[in-house]
Amino acid sequence: MNDATNAGNERVSDVNYRFLVHYVAALSGLASPIVLDFGCGNGLLVSLLREAGVECYGADVFYGGAQFEQLSASGLLTSGVVREIQENGRLPFDDEFFDIVISNQVFEHVERLSQAIDEIHRVLKDDGIAYHHFPSREVVREGHIGIPLAHRLPPGDLRYSYTVALRRFGFGSNKGEAPPGVWAREKLDWIDRYCFYRPYAELSEAFGRHFTVRHREIDYCRFRARSSAVRFALRIEPLTGIYQRMFRRLAFMAVEMRKKPSMTARRGS
Repeated sequence: MNDATNAGNERVSDVNYRFLVHYVAALSGLASPIVLDFGCGNGLLVSLLREAGVECYGADVFYGGAQFEQLSASGLLTSGVVREIQENGRLPFDDEFFDIVISNQVFEHVERLSQAIDEIHRVLKDDGIAYHHFPSREVVREGHIGIPLAHRLPPGDLRYSYTVALRRFGFGSNKGEAPPGVWAREKLDWIDRYCFYRPYAELSEAFGRHFTVRHREIDYCRFRARSSAVRFALRIEPLTGIYQRMFRRLAFMAVEMRKKPSMTARRGS
């Protein structure tokens, strides 16, 4: 990659996007990878990677709970760089087309998880890599509205009152000008409509059908670390497992996946 990588990173406030550009650039042995941003949203990450010289494509279902105005204005759709996922869930790409499939906070919005995993497996090359950021149900803070445990409490008056109370104490994100009560109802309705939080065990089983999974939260934490003291602490290898489990509870999972050998390939070897 060239200087566009650094230039692109400097103008993006979302550290997840900056890390994913860094991640793709750091992969060795892939001089000219073809990359898919699964659930690409407004296409910003696709644009950043293409500016950095990477052949990157995007795909999304364009559901009603997200905003796509920036994508419509970018020309990525009309050029075919970003494509709409079909109603049957099939990705509009050929088999084994991609070297890398990445996603940022997407799988908690996927209703038909097994189908999505099957499709990623289909379009990924046999020696390809899939890398994803997404939370499990065990995460403490609901990341979309910024209210701890909002996704784990059952819908009803208790959850609503709890959310309003925390909003009054300053919690919450994307608050705008709405009064706490109105904000709480809108945000809780949004996560009920568009989020599908699953337990860690269920996610592990679903991905494990096709992939070997390796947790990489420590790499993300090291990328984000600002002070030398924190960077030093994160390099203490015996503590890596503890750091990663804590991060999964406080933020999200960062997982790297590689395809398992098929039964046909194993029988033929």
